Amino acid sequence: MGELKKMVIKGVDNSTFTLKINPESLKFSKQIKYNANSVTGASSGTEKFDKYAPTTLSFDFLLDSTGMAYPKTEAIDETIAAFEKVVFLYSGNKHQPNDLTISWGTFVFNCHLNSLNYDYTLFAPSGEPLRVKVSVSFSDNINLEEAETKAQKSSPDMTHIVVLKAGESIAGWCYRIYGDSSYCTDVARHNRLTGFRDAKPGTKVVFPSLVRG
Repeated sequence: MGELKKMVIKGVDNSTFTLKINPESLKFSKQIKYNANSVTGASSGTEKFDKYAPTTLSFDFLLDSTGMAYPKTEAIDETIAAFEKVVFLYSGNKHQPNDLTISWGTFVFNCHLNSLNYDYTLFAPSGEPLRVKVSVSFSDNINLEEAETKAQKSSPDMTHIVVLKAGESIAGWCYRIYGDSSYCTDVARHNRLTGFRDAKPGTKVVFPSLVRG
């Protein structure tokens, strides 16, 4: 058998937390969001695709300071403080909690923390906590370009966000999205560009829904 790998949670600030006891299971949740289009007086409406919601990952793991599960190195409260320093506390440099990477063997998940719950299940006679079940939930970090590719949207009644690549142009994307390249001037104006030819590779361009001249 191969070496036992431990789950590692790493922040963008290079802080890390390694689980002493790996989760027994991982739960993934994916969701598609729709906008409801209803008509006054109608018994029901239709739903139109809006976007993919971020994928969520949730799992439970144990912290134990009895020395039975693993050698005791610190009190439970100290372990929790070390864990929260990585996943929960506000980062002054980024003005938000840490962006994280969870890795476990070949599994890698880029994310941020959604929720954190503690269930204290064992105490010493002195009242010191000895065992805690930690329940966590994370959402994946996906940028706008990845979300657009993931959705594979091509309908002109949806807003599109495109990062131009070499050889691509606003006019070409207008034809692809709206079926009419003449909307390129409107799109350039919407993005506060001086002209549709001024968009260089790497420019993020928003193509509004149903642009009209």
